[in-house]
Amino acid sequence: MPDALSVVDHFRGYENVALFCDYHGMYDNADHMMYYLESNAAFDYTESHLVDELSRQTGTSMLRYWGDVAAIEDDIRDAATVEYGSGFLPSGDQFNGLFDWGTIYDTINYQVTGGMMGWAGAPERFGGLGAVAISPEIIISNNLSFAIQEGKPWWDRHTATAYQLSMREYAKMAAVDTDATIATGDRDTAYVTTDELTRSSTDLPFTGPGAPDSTGSTTLDSNRAVVSGSQTGVVAETGADAHSLSVRFEDAQRAGGTARLVAPDGTVHDTVSLGRDHGADTPELFVLSPAAGEWTVAVDGATDVTVHSSVLASPNAYPDPSEAWGGDGFQQSFYEVNPMNFFDDLSEHLVDGSLDAVTTGDVAAGALDSYDQLVVSHDVATDDTDYVDAIESFVDGGGDLVLTDRGVHLLGALDTVDIDGSDVRDTTLQFGTLSDTELTHPLLDGVRNRQQELYKGPQVGYTAGTDQPATVVDSTAFGQAGGEIAGEMSFDVGLGRLTVDSATIDCIGSILPPAQQEDVLHPFGMADHAVSMMGYSILCNALNFEQRRLVAGELVQTTGPDWRGVENTIGNVDRDGELDVVDAVRVQRQLAELDPRPFDPELADVDRDGDVSITDAVRIQRQLAGLDEPGELELLGSSASVDSGTLTLQAEVENVGDLGAIRETEFRLAENAADLDQYAVVALEQADPAGNSTKTVTATVETAALSPGTTYQYSVDCAGQQETGEIQIPSN
Repeated sequence: MPDALSVVDHFRGYENVALFCDYHGMYDNADHMMYYLESNAAFDYTESHLVDELSRQTGTSMLRYWGDVAAIEDDIRDAATVEYGSGFLPSGDQFNGLFDWGTIYDTINYQVTGGMMGWAGAPERFGGLGAVAISPEIIISNNLSFAIQEGKPWWDRHTATAYQLSMREYAKMAAVDTDATIATGDRDTAYVTTDELTRSSTDLPFTGPGAPDSTGSTTLDSNRAVVSGSQTGVVAETGADAHSLSVRFEDAQRAGGTARLVAPDGTVHDTVSLGRDHGADTPELFVLSPAAGEWTVAVDGATDVTVHSSVLASPNAYPDPSEAWGGDGFQQSFYEVNPMNFFDDLSEHLVDGSLDAVTTGDVAAGALDSYDQLVVSHDVATDDTDYVDAIESFVDGGGDLVLTDRGVHLLGALDTVDIDGSDVRDTTLQFGTLSDTELTHPLLDGVRNRQQELYKGPQVGYTAGTDQPATVVDSTAFGQAGGEIAGEMSFDVGLGRLTVDSATIDCIGSILPPAQQEDVLHPFGMADHAVSMMGYSILCNALNFEQRRLVAGELVQTTGPDWRGVENTIGNVDRDGELDVVDAVRVQRQLAELDPRPFDPELADVDRDGDVSITDAVRIQRQLAGLDEPGELELLGSSASVDSGTLTLQAEVENVGDLGAIRETEFRLAENAADLDQYAVVALEQADPAGNSTKTVTATVETAALSPGTTYQYSVDCAGQQETGEIQIPSN
């Protein structure tokens, strides 16, 4: 704790912290070499684009350096074998297995709140830094509990290089302005606002001038118990006023088998696997509104397990944070939040059209005549015939409708669609995620396979229990009504589209829930919303918005419909073979294989100066037509020479493909051939010949570090091929 507080004090001394980077490690169970974990902070639209752009730049930098995770396969497998005995290799496909990114849940399948990264991303008014906080994590960098990690210099150099590349991209992005705008195609959009979604700290019974004196009725009791191997032990006792129970397993990585959390009635509430590779389970469990009585843990395994438990209890629906921790808790910060503020914030980024708030009364009075599309995110006034009829007339007239959260209940009230009210149901989720997504659907344009989480629940009061609200539609009924299912929540439609003549009705089951105040301590306030990059993309796609990203004032990416009238995102070849290039920079990066993203609307762009500078129009035509072969390197030979105190090692590399390629070239040097192992690496250089060309890759070593008169063995490795030789160092 003192170390953490010193970090807090240090960074509070800065006037402006734009980016906060908390470097972590992983084991050997990730499908990419490195992840970027987006913090649970409530990022706005521009900050979300900054996270995404920084991630893409980092992935590109790693791709430029290594080319493919297979380029360092031997080192990864050797390191995983030494540390864990697994011989593992990442199998992901983003940036050729080198890099991927997403929310904490997207990447490592659990959530966290109250950590250093979360603090850094919190607004300054709540004591945070207001920074864009990200946690990079790299494989084979966690030891087994408190065991000493084996030294692996051949792997540590890759870890250091990856984090160095990451730090460089952080520095670049911190020094430039990143912005994001929205083009609507001159469409006007309305959203139905309501005060019924507002949550305020003034609503809490322990705040304000009329609040009663503290009674100490809110408690947060912690307990530590050791459960012997293959035994059952009591870990917590809860009363009728318990709001939550948290159970954490210490040294779980050392143990084997499983641990079962058993409720007072003898039923197994949850099971967690013990050991390093526990998949989606975590060595921590959370129970919302636990039953009263003794909670026990049964351990299946020979190793003793230390179990920490915490019970939050209060006779009131709203626990008082000032009473917790034995009366040494925190005073409640003021907040007033409403998820409909999301649209007000988003409207500031529009370059055309409008995004306006209307009330249910405005809708009933005919306000929709001025709009092209409407968003409803709640079920307020669904029993008002005038309000519902006005929305139905709007859709019948060709107006597009977007329903989110409890607003999805409107489907059952509209005669326009053949869905009954009984086909729509409310449910709860552990996390606001989509499953079984159809990534080719227009609603998921720009969304990657890694992304699942539409918003980050902790910032709006939701716990690790199953308490995040969602409104879903029966899949069978939705399909029979002609609906397209793009994703599921709770095994029913969580994301889908219905078509009514020329209008569309899009349904998003959970993305903008009202903040939850009951059952949780939230002394540092709440956010209006915590929409993720995936959530922003889905909402913008539903509204037919084009997202535009600008770095240092230059357009670098767009997603969604092209409202600039660009015929093709990268370039076209017409019937006569004439070339029309939209983005020379992107084409050149594609030819050099520096950008792994395919030609699609996500990459729509313009050249920085609006000009085209192309050295080989035929090559670009062939690339656009998919006729050219990818780059492929062959190691032709190697050589070594000594001159003026410098040993020079060279590799001759030929690219036999049509397109550019970049691969790592590794140089090793040792006195004996048997010692040309991972410890003998003296240099890593890039081989990047253009298509159908050769290049000499060079590494140098000062002979002062070598033994005079000794004959050294060397090896050169590139693209899975090796050349060896020997060189004698002259005597002094």
